[in-house]
Amino acid sequence: MRSRSEHPGPPRPADPADPAGRAQPAGAGAGAAGPPAGRTVDLRLALPVAVAWLVLATTLGLAPGVALGGGCAAAVAGAYLAVRARRPGPAMLVALCLVLTGIMSIAAGGQGLAWERSAVGRLAAEGSRGDLIMRLSEPTKTRASPWGGESGSSSVIARGRAWLAGGGGAGVPVVAYLEGDAVPAGTILAFRARLSSAAPGAQERVVAYALEAPSLHQPEGAALVVYRLRAGLLATADPLLAGIALGDTSGVPDDLDAALKATALTHITAVSGAHVAIVLGLVLGAAALVRAPRWAAALAGGLTLVAFVCLIGPSPSVLRAVVMGAAAVAGIAAGKNRLALGALAGAVALILVADPSLARSYGLVLSALSTAALIVVAPPLARRAKDAAPRVPGALIEAAALTCSAQLVCAPVVAVFAGQISLTALPANLVAAPAIPVATVAGLVALALMPVWPWGAAVAAGCGNLAARWVAWVAEWIASWPWAAVAWPTGWWGFALAVGATALLVGAVWKLGRAPRWCRWGVVALLGLALTGTGPLRGVVQVVAGRAPPADWVVAVCDVGQGTAVALRSGEAAAVLVDVGPKDGGVDRCLAELGVESLDAIVLTHFHSDHVGGLAEAVAGRSLGELIVGPACGEAAAADRAAQVAGRAGASVHEIGVDDAAQRAGDGARTPVSASIGTLRMTLFPPALAVLCPSASGDAGGESAAANNASLVLAAQVAGVDGVALWALGDLEEEGQAALLGDLRQAVGGAGSGGASGAEGGTGGVGSADGAGSASGADGGAGSAGGAGSASGAGGGLGAVGPSGAVVVAHHGSAKQSAALAKALAPRIAVMSAGRDNAYGHPSAAALELYGSIAEIRRTDEEGLIALTVADLNDDR
Repeated sequence: MRSRSEHPGPPRPADPADPAGRAQPAGAGAGAAGPPAGRTVDLRLALPVAVAWLVLATTLGLAPGVALGGGCAAAVAGAYLAVRARRPGPAMLVALCLVLTGIMSIAAGGQGLAWERSAVGRLAAEGSRGDLIMRLSEPTKTRASPWGGESGSSSVIARGRAWLAGGGGAGVPVVAYLEGDAVPAGTILAFRARLSSAAPGAQERVVAYALEAPSLHQPEGAALVVYRLRAGLLATADPLLAGIALGDTSGVPDDLDAALKATALTHITAVSGAHVAIVLGLVLGAAALVRAPRWAAALAGGLTLVAFVCLIGPSPSVLRAVVMGAAAVAGIAAGKNRLALGALAGAVALILVADPSLARSYGLVLSALSTAALIVVAPPLARRAKDAAPRVPGALIEAAALTCSAQLVCAPVVAVFAGQISLTALPANLVAAPAIPVATVAGLVALALMPVWPWGAAVAAGCGNLAARWVAWVAEWIASWPWAAVAWPTGWWGFALAVGATALLVGAVWKLGRAPRWCRWGVVALLGLALTGTGPLRGVVQVVAGRAPPADWVVAVCDVGQGTAVALRSGEAAAVLVDVGPKDGGVDRCLAELGVESLDAIVLTHFHSDHVGGLAEAVAGRSLGELIVGPACGEAAAADRAAQVAGRAGASVHEIGVDDAAQRAGDGARTPVSASIGTLRMTLFPPALAVLCPSASGDAGGESAAANNASLVLAAQVAGVDGVALWALGDLEEEGQAALLGDLRQAVGGAGSGGASGAEGGTGGVGSADGAGSASGADGGAGSAGGAGSASGAGGGLGAVGPSGAVVVAHHGSAKQSAALAKALAPRIAVMSAGRDNAYGHPSAAALELYGSIAEIRRTDEEGLIALTVADLNDDR
């Protein structure tokens, strides 16, 4: 359906169907000579590019030879069909689809063949080791590593191109897991690594696991100038300013990053078309102001684009935006207007031919969709909104239409991988929008002035810092609103549901201008209900998608990918959370699905990032009573970050360590620490002194066995469940599990020797074990555990070894399992919390066989969220 601006004819003073009676702009019909000059939507190139892109994304994992052969066949067939068609029409459109598909497939096959034949690619195919030289294309990030902290060799993740030491060539895209601190883009790393091939179709074709800490080197020549300029701005600017101006988010705090995600403001740190438009607009505006000739303006614009790419880096969104800008510059030089959608399609086609591996890049998809939305959806949406609200200022409506169109079109794609949709994107973007150009321009001006006028650069950076802090305040304030973001089903279910919801919403707004006043107010009221937290939207989404957890759940193991996060219900909308999964693992989405609005406590079993990385996301928009942790065990940086997040949430930090264990008895038993929180009774077992960080060395996988064996172990009792409802074993290795079993057997022998007061004690927090069995808990104190046997006697079986409701199997179901402990705990349900298709082989065949002979196996990588009720945990089968 075309808008009125696309219809031929002279301007009309009034249209009976248009209640505003506005004059319509002139247009021209679609003739054989080409699209009309005034028309801005031309699908003749966009449709074939979209089809070719979809085919390339689907077939990207094919062998290079197959891709080359199929591409040649498609290109030849398309050329033949074009010759036969001779004139524009459906046949020519199909021919263009085939030709573009063929060209992209040939490019993909050639790229894959070159990478396979490279020295790095051959070593990766063999699973061998090699000395790599790697140039970073973006800053290293700690949040994406499988294992975090200081002792693991996979503490940071790096992306860039790498080649063998002493070799040459363009290099192969590599993702590397390293040990060390974050370093900026452009840094050259040298290290020895174990190489393996990535999954077919992955943007990085090789995965490298560093066997040593890398040596760092600065680039040479012009790249060194850019490197130093970026480093200078990173050292003086607010972390968010560096993200807005340079796309470098390495310094953005976790809680601010979570707030940006909840309010759909992350696009401001993904440098793309908006940033190019701001910079290019300033340059071309200045050229027009001084009446520069057309060629001079085009030259200035071209040089600006080159400098922009050098400073920011060739990310997919930057490449797309720069190619679009180059099309605009070419239009200026030629003195002709270009059709915006055609320019976007051409830019995408050039990018995919130059680098076919970007076909599955969510960044490129979102960048292209948002730009297309501004071209196609925003203008008619603004017109209809003006009809519906004629008294609202037009500038405000147009700004809202730009934001809404981009959010609506991108929402289905975001739902596929993020599992949430922001309901506060519109107000957040509208309030933050004025500061974004200021921060962008100020950051780039500071960058340019730094080598020649440091004082001026400092002033510009100060202005940019103020603008960035405004954006940060807006994001954090709006993210604290109820229902700032709603959990959404992932995968194709979520995509289809989001597309349907978007179509309904767009249709409603489209017809809103002609609807009765009561209908308009009804739509506003529904949007208000969604934003203010009355919550019908979440229930509808979950029921339609078939993902709603049972209303009477008591234990839930979240699907956070390769990590662990377990929720224990402690109140109507409250829970205790044991571990929080990795960064961006989806713990916030999981808690939203469960209806958890406050956290009485969070227990971190140990400080590997797949257990602690999602802490900021878990507490975002929720109150936190207490953070309970074990020993840092070589992970001091991760422990400090966790304490900072807890402090910002207003929560205290309680460490369960050697002091709480009241020293080890001569027989080696540990003293458990018990507390009651809400409707839960919990017992925590501190790690044995013998396994507390004897060294920081880890195994070949980069994981410290000492840190794993320093895991806290939690046993929880739930009203109505016989015995222990849940055991959470952290990442205990076999020796740690054997030590736990010895403690449990000792506790059985000493059951009743201490008082029962500890578990019945106060609910204020976790108490210290006093070994004497005092009644201090009855006084409303912290709730003491009365010695090693108190947990057994007080809790109706906490210390006893026997049938239990569920066990979260240690270490995601690795092969290092104690058969004796598994049989002693005798769980009815054994939960394996692991990521789908993870690189570690979790859960292992050995763990599945061991626990499968004892219990019912439940897996988050197959089922997603696993929510258990009292009936599930009491089922005697």
